[in-house]
Amino acid sequence: MKPEIELFRISPVYGKYYEYGEYTRSSGSYPNFRYFTNKTQYVGKLVKRTDGYFGENRWRSDYFIDENGHNTQLIYSFGGAHAFREVPCRDNWQERRSYIMLLEGTPPNNEDHIQKYVFDDVIIKAICTFIGSPGV
Repeated sequence: MKPEIELFRISPVYGKYYEYGEYTRSSGSYPNFRYFTNKTQYVGKLVKRTDGYFGENRWRSDYFIDENGHNTQLIYSFGGAHAFREVPCRDNWQERRSYIMLLEGTPPNNEDHIQKYVFDDVIIKAICTFIGSPGV
């Protein structure tokens, strides 16, 4: 069985990268609800939002683009089970990590330096900008 992933009932922000999922389990009570799922989908960066109507007829769609130029349109469910998790840019930078590290003068097998790339979101976004991810 896959481990559960915690998601958040947030409204995505333009230019940030997200994983999306419909939550399958919640726990806690207001205002401390927590939402979990076993399945998420990387959707990429929010680039467009459309919405319309009012009240119960209201609808909203968000459009995301990933590093390969693939567009994903999310039409929110009526039940409101949509949830997100902000993630770093997922360009294929890992394949180029050794090259980038050599450009910086760091040996590719330096574990401390690798950890910096794996966990530092600011550095990952800088790498995505360096290698030319769309719209970063």
